[in-house]
Amino acid sequence: MHSTRVRLLIILAAILTPLFLANAGPQQQDACRSYLQSPRQKLVIEPGEGVKAAWSEERRKLIAQLNAMIAPDMKAPKSVIIMLEAKGMDAYHVSHYPDGHEIHVPYQFELKGAKKHPIHSAAILAHEYGHGILAENLNLNDRFKSALALLVKPGRALKRGDRFADYLKWDSLRNEATQIVQKAQTLSDARTARAAVTTDPNDAELAATDAELKKLEARLKEIETEMDSLKVDGDEVFEMLGAFHEFFADVVAVVFYNDPKVIWRGLYSPKLEYVGMSPQEEREMFKSFTLRRFDKNVRIRDFSEEEIHVALTPVRTYAWDHYLNNPLYRAHKSKILKTVFDSIVDEVIERGKTPNITPSPAVQNQRLIDRLDANFAKLKESLALPTNQSRPKSKSRAENVH
Repeated sequence: MHSTRVRLLIILAAILTPLFLANAGPQQQDACRSYLQSPRQKLVIEPGEGVKAAWSEERRKLIAQLNAMIAPDMKAPKSVIIMLEAKGMDAYHVSHYPDGHEIHVPYQFELKGAKKHPIHSAAILAHEYGHGILAENLNLNDRFKSALALLVKPGRALKRGDRFADYLKWDSLRNEATQIVQKAQTLSDARTARAAVTTDPNDAELAATDAELKKLEARLKEIETEMDSLKVDGDEVFEMLGAFHEFFADVVAVVFYNDPKVIWRGLYSPKLEYVGMSPQEEREMFKSFTLRRFDKNVRIRDFSEEEIHVALTPVRTYAWDHYLNNPLYRAHKSKILKTVFDSIVDEVIERGKTPNITPSPAVQNQRLIDRLDANFAKLKESLALPTNQSRPKSKSRAENVH
């Protein structure tokens, strides 16, 4: 991320929905810090104000169930912190390379008094945890690391391993910058609200907010310098991996709940009025929610979406129809996820062999579908499954686009 990238984040902050960040403290009487450590994973759940101990336990059990589902073919993240709010309207995952993963999620989604059942935030937590699963396993995969070393184009000579580490550091700094921008937006909104009810030029609350905003601004400048010093051309790689990340994270939730609409159910509500959005922006937001469904019939030839959350919508539908909901594979959830993972790694490797790592949306979707077909054929053979029960390709969803 160069200076223009940081400035872009600042501009985007104006339309980002505010985050309800964790506010756990010793004054809480109805919640406790949930801490679980096993030989395989350190899990910490930090409860925000108003979070009940039972809610933290529900989410801890969910993570345990997800870990059981992905084993033995996929590795669980070694270290995870979940910042659990009582209510809020946003959720996200941050990878702190090499120190672990941080997930922010509310127990219940709420905006302007419109509430959704807590089961929906559980599905979104499964999605955010899916990001951690993919990141953890990519970081352990030598084939991926070698491919990424070729994709990232540093401005200085480095060993392949150094290139990979530099990209992960770059990505970690980018994530930090995003968090800072979001926090600054929340503070700015709070300052505006405070300024509307006080005329005191020496108001202590305003002064404290201004001081905090200056600290955040200073840290952003430091991040900009650090990212530039890495000399990593990471933006295009980030966009490519971002689409794979969103697809895989959705697959984790869909496979766990066996529901092609589970992400859409978690995000969509006709009652939600997004703060600061025009009617057109709201329509685009709701459209993006719909494109997260795995039962959405989308023709590849007609598909042109590039935003990372929906760039692989045709693959979602194809994967659900042919593999995720196929009785031949349904009992092998760990192997399903590993096969999807292998398909992503294979595609990253192939992208590294071409000058254009971001082909058209139609080509991107068809290529990943081809990888899934090839790898699930191998899985079928390894499981000695009958070949005459395969589902035929849907011509409308998997046309020959190259």
